[in-house]
Amino acid sequence: IWASHAAAYSEFARRYHEPLSQVLFQTEVYLKLPSAGYLGRNFTVFIDPMSAPGLTNARNYGPDYYVVISPSSSSSLNIEQIRHTYLHYLLDPLALKYGSPIKAIDPLLPSLKNAPMDESFKADSSLLVTECMIRAIEARTASAKAAEPEREQAVQASMEQGFVLTQYFYDALA
Repeated sequence: IWASHAAAYSEFARRYHEPLSQVLFQTEVYLKLPSAGYLGRNFTVFIDPMSAPGLTNARNYGPDYYVVISPSSSSSLNIEQIRHTYLHYLLDPLALKYGSPIKAIDPLLPSLKNAPMDESFKADSSLLVTECMIRAIEARTASAKAAEPEREQAVQASMEQGFVLTQYFYDALA
C-alpha cells in the first residue's frame, strides 16, 4: 500500500517544503533568533493527506511542537497558524527563562477577568506575555505589504480581546 502512495506523499512534501522553509527562515531573521540553539526541543511539521482538506492542527507536548497539515486542492497553507506555533516554539523558553520578571505583571491579571480570551491567559502571566509578544510580531511581520493602519488595527483587535501588552510590544519592536 505504501509503495502505491509514496509518490503522492513525496509530491505533498515537495509542494509544501519551500513555503514552510521560507516562513520559518523569515521569522528567525526578523527575531535574530536561530532555532538551531534549542537542544532537546523539536518543531515538526507532518503532512496528513487523510485529514480534511486544508486542515491545520498545532500542538505542543513539553519541549516538542507539532503542526499537522492536510493538503488541499488550492495548495495554500495556513501560514499564519504555522508561524504562530513556530513563534511559540521560539519564545516559550524565554518566558520560562525570565519567569521572575514576568511575575511583576501579575497585578494586571484580575483586570482581565471579563476579557473574551481563554482562561489560561487570565491565570498565567507568562502565557499572557508570550501571546501578546507573538501577536505584536505577527502584526509587524505577517503582511509586509500591509499599511500601518491595518497593522494598528490588528494590534487594537488583540488589545480588545484582552491581550493588553500587545501595543507595548508592537511599539517596542519598531
